[in-house]
Amino acid sequence: MQILLVEDDLPLANGLQQALKQQGYAVNHVETGMACMHVVHTEPPDIVILDLGLPDQDGLAVLK
Repeated sequence: MQILLVEDDLPLANGLQQALKQQGYAVNHVETGMACMHVVHTEPPDIVILDLGLPDQDGLAVLK
């Protein structure tokens, strides 16, 4: 299962990635909404874990 983690807080993102990888998940991490949109359109993940407070745009806007 491929997970896209969209999180700009690097310590939090690193902890989440480590925990998810230990459970056997493949994790792709990006830090911005624009990067998220690019990945979703080019390499669609099975699941997206989306931060709502991103530096370039609101996570709810990305979700829409």
